[in-house]
Amino acid sequence: VLVRVIDGVLKKGQTIRMMGTGAKYLVERTGVFTPARINVDELGPGEFGFFTGSIKEVADTRVGDTITEDRRPTQKALPGFKPAQPVVFCGLFPVDAADFEDLRAAVGKLRLNDASFSYEMETSAALGFGFRCGFLGLLHLE
Repeated sequence: VLVRVIDGVLKKGQTIRMMGTGAKYLVERTGVFTPARINVDELGPGEFGFFTGSIKEVADTRVGDTITEDRRPTQKALPGFKPAQPVVFCGLFPVDAADFEDLRAAVGKLRLNDASFSYEMETSAALGFGFRCGFLGLLHLE
């Protein structure tokens, strides 16, 4: 997870909480990009870097979420971040119903690369299982 430390420190062995989801994780490694990835002992105020942890589902991490120390949590999340609201929607269905799980994995990977892309499962009597996908505009859809 890429982070910017506003206050305090982020270091290996620390238990953190994602304020958006309430999920807790153990920090396994911290580092910076210079442009190569370099491990460091801790990240301090004003520093940009990354951490790896015991995160099982990438969906539990959100762009702009506030991360706080679990033992001494902050009272409220940092202001200013609002998720993008999609304005163009489309239905995405596999040609063969047996390919649905592959489509689910592909859509999940697309969500990792594009925080403004949204999707939810959809069912159609004619087309079967698929996804309702949201985009910021027609160009984004393409």
